[in-house]
Amino acid sequence: MLRYLFNWGMAWYIAGLIFEPYEGGIKKDPSTMSYYFITSALATFAIIGVTILTSRFRLKKGLNFVMLVGQNPMFAYMTSSNILLPLLHITGLMVYYNKICAKSPWGGFVTALILVILVGLGISTLTRKKIYLRT
Repeated sequence: MLRYLFNWGMAWYIAGLIFEPYEGGIKKDPSTMSYYFITSALATFAIIGVTILTSRFRLKKGLNFVMLVGQNPMFAYMTSSNILLPLLHITGLMVYYNKICAKSPWGGFVTALILVILVGLGISTLTRKKIYLRT
């Protein structure tokens, strides 16, 4: 199965590289064919990676956190921009957040990592309690 997925992933990736010079390159907005092919390839390779981690290295418990977030994607999409960042503004912590981000690229990386972990903890807690946001 992994070889089959890998072959499809490579086919999508090569198609994306072939379409890349057309339509002004890889763009999300407005989306281009190369964007669709490359993101399809990346998703296929991500499936392969997670499959290897869960079956070969038996890391299912370690990835449970990610799986819980994936089961509630609408909350994950809206939490950082509609809940977490406004909370930072209300509490006055946004000033410190901006200072850390502005100092270096590593500061931005660390603050983004902290935000992702906070969002993940919140979403995994909601998913465990069977609270979902559906559209």
